[in-house]
Amino acid sequence: DSESYPIGSSGINAEYGGAFKNFIEKVENLTRGKLEFDTPFRDLGFHGVPFRSSCLLQPTTHCLINVIEWPPFVICLDEVELIHFERVQFQLKNFDMVFIFKDYSRKVEMINSIPMSSLDAIKEWLNSCDLKYGE
Repeated sequence: DSESYPIGSSGINAEYGGAFKNFIEKVENLTRGKLEFDTPFRDLGFHGVPFRSSCLLQPTTHCLINVIEWPPFVICLDEVELIHFERVQFQLKNFDMVFIFKDYSRKVEMINSIPMSSLDAIKEWLNSCDLKYGE
């Protein structure tokens, strides 16, 4: 889907974007679909702090990712049992998101300082993925 493709559409970015898209198609064809690339949906992206600095987190079909900033952040949605929203109060500007995994021995992952303006869109995205959440 070219609308959700993360590379720009002009100049050198378009050149690299086209080369990368070609690479993806070749790999998927060579592996006969056994290896599949997941493309981020930029329009569903939101800012948050998974580590020490704010970054753009982008949903894909199977994950929530940030692979632009270091260290990379990837959560596979199939491994998530529940998402809990913390500090959801209308007088606050930000809230936090906690991912609880199906494997309860695994440590939870947290994204801090998500703008309150992103809450409804995040809930809609989670509903579309059939993921349970609470506040």
